[in-house]
Amino acid sequence: MSNSLIPYSFIPGTKAKAQEVNANFIALADQITENKNYTDMKISETVSSIDTQKADLKLGNTTLVSNCILDAPNGIVTYTGNTITVKSGLKMLIPNGRNNDGTYKTIERSIEEDIILTTSKNDNVNCVYITEESSGTAEVYQYNFTTPKFGGGIWYNLRENKSYKFDTDTKTWEEFPCIVIATYENESGTVTNVKSNSPIALLKENDLEEINTFGFPDYANVVGKANGTKHYAKTDGYLYCWAEAQQNLTKNLHIEDKSFGIVHHPMGHIGWSGLCMPVSKGNSYSLDGGSTGLNFIPVKGAN
Repeated sequence: MSNSLIPYSFIPGTKAKAQEVNANFIALADQITENKNYTDMKISETVSSIDTQKADLKLGNTTLVSNCILDAPNGIVTYTGNTITVKSGLKMLIPNGRNNDGTYKTIERSIEEDIILTTSKNDNVNCVYITEESSGTAEVYQYNFTTPKFGGGIWYNLRENKSYKFDTDTKTWEEFPCIVIATYENESGTVTNVKSNSPIALLKENDLEEINTFGFPDYANVVGKANGTKHYAKTDGYLYCWAEAQQNLTKNLHIEDKSFGIVHHPMGHIGWSGLCMPVSKGNSYSLDGGSTGLNFIPVKGAN
């Protein structure tokens, strides 16, 4: 037997010296250890390379994620009465456009001390936003690839990775680098229905049932709406309406600039008919007055 890694070879039928046999085993053990160390090093290099390329909780490369909360050791917000408190320790990425290769540009912001915001009474789903140097509230939060039809609040443009704020004087959207961290309601002078927005989290197996029902009607939270009044959808959802229908008398459900007739009975018969239509967050809608009824059904998982 001849091998450059084995120092001694033995001839069949001759006695082997113990020190030479031991030397061979030592050489073999040294080679195994060297191979193990080399393999461990390569595995470590591979893992390190992956960590710097993927967008996981370590966020080794934050050009892959944007408009999100990175860390919230003390929670995101708390609320009492008509005030909302943004918690210290909160770390987030404010969207700031894109690089030439399409990856995200962001501004990292950390909250050093609690910030207390006073809210006002209204009938919108409002939002809490954070900029690089300040914070505040706005009447709605909208996110889409195209300019929202509802003028108001904060709009996150998914295509540009930029946020805009609606200027009520000029009626235009002005670029406004910020991140929305929560939404809330204040219909009676007291903050309710607070939801955090865009935290980084891992998908867990026990989340699957909830995720699989996203977009389904949330019948537990159906809200009755007045007819003859213009409303705005606070979330994605469905409109279920009904009306007294008779010959030559059509009642209409209006969504944005489109009208949908509720079927009327022929031959002069009088009865009730219903209609259900989907709407997107921010859509305007109304139902003709008279003998009619209107419900808004939010979808599960909607903000």
